[in-house]
Amino acid sequence: MPSVGDRIDVEGDRGTLRYVGEVEGHSGMWYGIEWDNETRGKHDGQINARRYFHTRRPKNGSFIRPPAANFGVDFLTELKHRYEGHEMEEIDVSWNSKRVETVGMEKIFKKQSNIHNLVHIVLDNRLVSSAPPTETAPFPRCLELNLHGNLLHKWDDVRKILLLFPKLEELVLRKNQMDPFEDEGSTSSVFSISIRRLVISDCNLSAKSISNLLLVFPSVSELISLGNGLSSFSAAEASARLTILDLENNSIRSFETIQGKFDKLTKLSLANCGISKIEIGSEGSRFSQLNVLNLKSNSISDWNSINELRNLRALQTLYIDCNQLQCEAGIHIHEVIIAKIPTLIDLNRFEVSAVERRSAEVRFINKYAGIAEEKRQPHKEDLERLVKLHGPPSVDTAKQGLSVIKLPIQFGDRVLQRTLPLSMTVEKITELLCRLFCVQHSNKIRLELERSDDGQIVAMDNGLRELEHYSPEQGDTLRLVIS
Repeated sequence: MPSVGDRIDVEGDRGTLRYVGEVEGHSGMWYGIEWDNETRGKHDGQINARRYFHTRRPKNGSFIRPPAANFGVDFLTELKHRYEGHEMEEIDVSWNSKRVETVGMEKIFKKQSNIHNLVHIVLDNRLVSSAPPTETAPFPRCLELNLHGNLLHKWDDVRKILLLFPKLEELVLRKNQMDPFEDEGSTSSVFSISIRRLVISDCNLSAKSISNLLLVFPSVSELISLGNGLSSFSAAEASARLTILDLENNSIRSFETIQGKFDKLTKLSLANCGISKIEIGSEGSRFSQLNVLNLKSNSISDWNSINELRNLRALQTLYIDCNQLQCEAGIHIHEVIIAKIPTLIDLNRFEVSAVERRSAEVRFINKYAGIAEEKRQPHKEDLERLVKLHGPPSVDTAKQGLSVIKLPIQFGDRVLQRTLPLSMTVEKITELLCRLFCVQHSNKIRLELERSDDGQIVAMDNGLRELEHYSPEQGDTLRLVIS
């Protein structure tokens, strides 16, 4: 007999059983269902002024007859169906009416049909709802178990399944609507000492449930917990062993709500967490090893929030939306972020080379040193640091109303003086100089810019970049080189 709380499948639509019994005015037995699909349902569990059950959303419940319900099968039954049943039979593959020989497929099918030797088991979006029979043989070689999108909800079933996997390293439970795991007594027995990576996204779990789960998975160092409606995260003593933490699509609105000392954490995702302002301060010491941070799909619009990221001393890779940040004309927002965070080597999957960094920092000095005091306030610390590194701002040709610069151009022993538009691309400049020096254009031709202040040679190897990007100054030398 099904129990309230059991998960259910009705022709592909999933839900939770909230009521079993009769319905006034209708004969026979009925199941009251709260649907996962927000658009399915007719009421909230109350009909004709009588309440039978509650739903979290209005009009998300309905009644069905028992024969329409599928409560799933045990783990072993579904596993055999997936790896030993019809799905593993030889497939007649054709392409444009021509038969394709499936070379080696028989060997693969034979290997996979021996389910107890599987290294990776994938049972995603299937009907697993309970643990297998107690006499089931173990799976001693399996390292990864993917149970994404099944009908599990009891943690005891998960525990019993894991008893069969002594070497499991990764467990995926995403989109199983799990019961709360908040009872202190539930942490008395360890579920697995081998699992390193735990995926519990979209499982409707509270912060306390997750904290308790980390106690019964004492070796987990990578935790993926997207879309659980969290407003805070606390890992207690487990925080010290986490290396990867993904809290995307929750309501974690600040670093302060992430509690614990994350001495080993290297990757943190807070994408789409409703963050509008960043305040880290001394909290940065709790994330001493953090080098990858994902802040995509948040509403960060002030430069003081970007300044706060400097408190993450190990930060090297940052993903962030820039559309709500504003900067001075003539410099890109990405360049301002690069100038402000000296440890960055990757911004939104754009490599920050030494050339890119120097260019961004020099342009930042030139664009922000002379702006009004109230606008300069969020940038004062950066200006002071960068002026010490690169010197005071040079004359900004854009502020003079100019868009050109006169540079000496060298090819071998020949040197010419030419005035070039700052908006001219490297590719166009290369073509121009090849004509000037009567050199045939080829992929062996390249441009270099020699700085007059320190003699640094900058490779201008991106043909689509404009000359202005490289921040040329009076006295710098442009060189045409054949490799």
